[in-house]
Amino acid sequence: MINRVLFFSHVALLLFSVLLAGFTLAGAEPRMMTTQHSETVWITVDEGSAQQSEVVETVQEVAEEHDSAIGYAARDVHRPDALTHMYLAVGDADSPYAEWLDQGYPSFGRLMELRVHPIEDFSRATSARGDYLVFGDPAAGPALVDALSQHGLKEEQGVSAAQLWEFAVDGPVARVGLVGLLVIAAGTAAGVLTASTAYAVCRLQGRSYWSILGRDLKALARVWAMAVPAVAAVTLAVLGVYNGWNQIALFTRTALVFTALFSAAALAVHSTVLAVVHLTPLIPALKGRLPVRSTVVGTYLVRIPALVLVLAVLGAFVAASQRAAEQQAAMPAFAETEETSRLGLSRALSAQEAGEGVDRPLGQWLRSADARGELVLAAQASSFDTAQDPAAEEGFDAVIVNDRYLEEHDLFTADGQRVESADQDQDHDQVRILVPPSQSERVDDLHANGPGGWFDIYEEDPGSVEFSAEALAAGQEVFTYGSFADMIPRPLVRDPVVIALPSEQVLSESSYVTFMTQNAVAFPDPAVADRLREDPQMAEYISMVQPVRDLAAAEYGETVADIRIEGLNLGAAAVVLLLTSVATCLVVVRVRAQTIFARHISGWCFLAVHRRFLIAEVLVLSAFVGWSFLRARSDLATSYGGLDPVQAAQASLAPALAGCIALGALALTVLTLAVLHRRVIRDGASQA
Repeated sequence: MINRVLFFSHVALLLFSVLLAGFTLAGAEPRMMTTQHSETVWITVDEGSAQQSEVVETVQEVAEEHDSAIGYAARDVHRPDALTHMYLAVGDADSPYAEWLDQGYPSFGRLMELRVHPIEDFSRATSARGDYLVFGDPAAGPALVDALSQHGLKEEQGVSAAQLWEFAVDGPVARVGLVGLLVIAAGTAAGVLTASTAYAVCRLQGRSYWSILGRDLKALARVWAMAVPAVAAVTLAVLGVYNGWNQIALFTRTALVFTALFSAAALAVHSTVLAVVHLTPLIPALKGRLPVRSTVVGTYLVRIPALVLVLAVLGAFVAASQRAAEQQAAMPAFAETEETSRLGLSRALSAQEAGEGVDRPLGQWLRSADARGELVLAAQASSFDTAQDPAAEEGFDAVIVNDRYLEEHDLFTADGQRVESADQDQDHDQVRILVPPSQSERVDDLHANGPGGWFDIYEEDPGSVEFSAEALAAGQEVFTYGSFADMIPRPLVRDPVVIALPSEQVLSESSYVTFMTQNAVAFPDPAVADRLREDPQMAEYISMVQPVRDLAAAEYGETVADIRIEGLNLGAAAVVLLLTSVATCLVVVRVRAQTIFARHISGWCFLAVHRRFLIAEVLVLSAFVGWSFLRARSDLATSYGGLDPVQAAQASLAPALAGCIALGALALTVLTLAVLHRRVIRDGASQA
């Protein structure tokens, strides 16, 4: 029997399939560069014998042999987050890929522009290493690997390129899928349960389980016959405005995959709940009775994961909102950086090169640039690095800066004096530890344990540098140029410990390269970095010279997109809680309808009538809050003080969020129970 709840769950199935397809393609394209290629050949090893002209001929020959298209893709040096170049060899001039050379690549999203060039322009690329994308016959991929190996270009063992499906099983998009699955499961189960009396009538008429299930499937087919064209029309209208129907075939295939997965889940839930309904004897079933134990257990098997998922979604939503607020607050500081740029290490390097291979040539150049005052250093050091006993320390912020940073930015000591650069300070041969009042208890430990301790990992000659300590004025925000520690960018840090390096070059070459990969090295004059890339070897190492304000704007845009997705997840998860509340309350009220009516006319109040059920609900929700509290304590304990203040605050906030979720779920349950209770009283026990 198809009621409004079942109708809603199957329309939601179609909508979630479309949303997931769109989110997956839009999220994957900026990272994969395209979503239409069938194979990726990731060349990271160059034995030195490759000539660009020979590589062009080889790529063209392989493309023609397999009637495919092969493109070498590389991100733009100055706009890596917004522009990618692809040098395309087309094997069949009549293929759709040939049109890309004239009409451009049909991007699905708006975040990334893919600019297509003929393969003859491949000489503009700085290296033959990188990503070769195969469009068409997947067999062209292995053939290209064999052909390029003749030029000393090889894939490194153990490396693999990202696949489209990976973007659907991670991050906010994965949570959309999980929420959608729970909405569909809860909606389907609730729809079957609410039609239990109608199913009992069918059984009275002599219909078997399979006959009733077949009848439901036929009715659902009619629902789909109405819903699919409507959802398709709305989707086509939205896509027409969004991207002009680019990649509509790939979008359709992706949506059909999600539809098939969700449909299988909906069918499994429908058939299972229908079988449970059939467990009720016929006469009680005609009165609306349901099998209490199995139905309630099944409902809580959905409700409890939904609570956990809501906690994860709400935590992600709060974290993204805090991150967006931090990023927005830092935008004026980023705007003042003008053309100040950061360097990006090429992803086409072999594992050996990306490790020790680049440390000496690139580290030496960065040290020289630092000595000339051409770079700004603002590196966030995690408290795990600076604490003598990490397990005994709480997290705190620390920022390592150089002379140029102190010249560019104002920091003040406790007595109101500006912190000068090392050349202007009398203690220019010492590492200065500048400590705000909030961290004053750490002064002795940081000062005593620096030599031969926490600073050794950064030093060129461990243990050779002396330290001095000085008090900073309270309430100062330190601008980090968007650098990160533990993969968390924090553009503004309030009251950190500041470690000011002396004019002597104390950092090791590997430390400079490490800080560069953490976006902690910035060049106020990007021409300095551009001159570095004039060296062919350095151009292979450095693939990006990107303004830090552009990177900040891109990261802010990604955060806002995450907030929107998590907001959608939060709303859908609330629907799951509502549906599970309806299912649970429906079972309780139908089973106890006569008792409810009798107690009501005897003068019992609402809470007294349903006290046992409400106590059980409170116990379940209390267990959820308790689990969240224990989990938060465990996370904080196992972090060994490695969490920064924002992470620690988020972990500490989890129990409070769980409490809010529990109160909201309890309110939904009480409201639903009150509506069903009123219906019982109004209609009388005989019609409940």
